[in-house]
Amino acid sequence: MVEIGFTYNLSGYVINKCKETAKNPRRCVNTATFIAVAESAGGRYAKGNNVWGINEGKTYSSHEANFDRWLKSYNKYWYNQIYPSSYYPPKGKVSITRYCTDEHSSKSKV
Repeated sequence: MVEIGFTYNLSGYVINKCKETAKNPRRCVNTATFIAVAESAGGRYAKGNNVWGINEGKTYSSHEANFDRWLKSYNKYWYNQIYPSSYYPPKGKVSITRYCTDEHSSKSKV
């Protein structure tokens, strides 16, 4: 994770929290990583500490607080999704996870 842009501290936090609380820790780390890279380049461009793009425009007290929020949804809704395409559908379609359904930057109406 550090090699692709995460800080050492955030990487450790994600890995440890996934190990402690995720239904599938390995998938949790992988999913958290690809979503954070897509949403904020691993936190480098996170507005309001919103690394995972949860509730666009919402501000979190830290990257870790944003991950805690993301992890709740992961454990409730997304832990059984295997592929990134479950989160990012083709243009004009709704993903089965409903993760990325209203992206302001793309002017999506989905």
